[in-house]
Amino acid sequence: MTKSKRGAISIATLAALVLSASVAQADTTPFQVRFFACAAGSPAAKSVPADTPLLLRAGWSEGTRGLVQAAIPKIVNTFTLNYSGGGTVTINPAFQTVVHNADGTWTAPFRVDLGSLQAGASLTIHWTGMFTGPIEEVVPPSDPWDPAANFQPPWDGTGLKFQNHIDPGPFDNGTCTVTAT
Repeated sequence: MTKSKRGAISIATLAALVLSASVAQADTTPFQVRFFACAAGSPAAKSVPADTPLLLRAGWSEGTRGLVQAAIPKIVNTFTLNYSGGGTVTINPAFQTVVHNADGTWTAPFRVDLGSLQAGASLTIHWTGMFTGPIEEVVPPSDPWDPAANFQPPWDGTGLKFQNHIDPGPFDNGTCTVTAT
């Protein structure tokens, strides 16, 4: 075999390897499940791509970093995952580092990796939890957060922009079933 033929075979082999590697990696970007839209019945939120890693992102947000840091030790999130092919998994995700949001609020995010589903398979996600102690929610007037843009009454320019007290006890954020297409 001549050098040019070996080179052509090597290039063809390399091209085939690169092509197969790119095809194998095509579905590695996680698809984010929109839990609340799905739980509310949105048809678009109930369909997820098949053979793609699924991810649920959420978190706890407040008007100040200190309020987030005080709240997160008192929040236990529980996700019960029921796969149509069999199997139930329970996950209690940990909060990640607190981040400052563009709207002026602060959030302690968390993520739940849900695996992937084959076409036609479904996953039911039930999100419950417990507040282990009282939690205060406050947004100070110096914060740029806009209550009206977040389904709250508009701020009248006096006092706090938002204030709420949450008593200890269980919570149930609902159930969402997604199907892979």
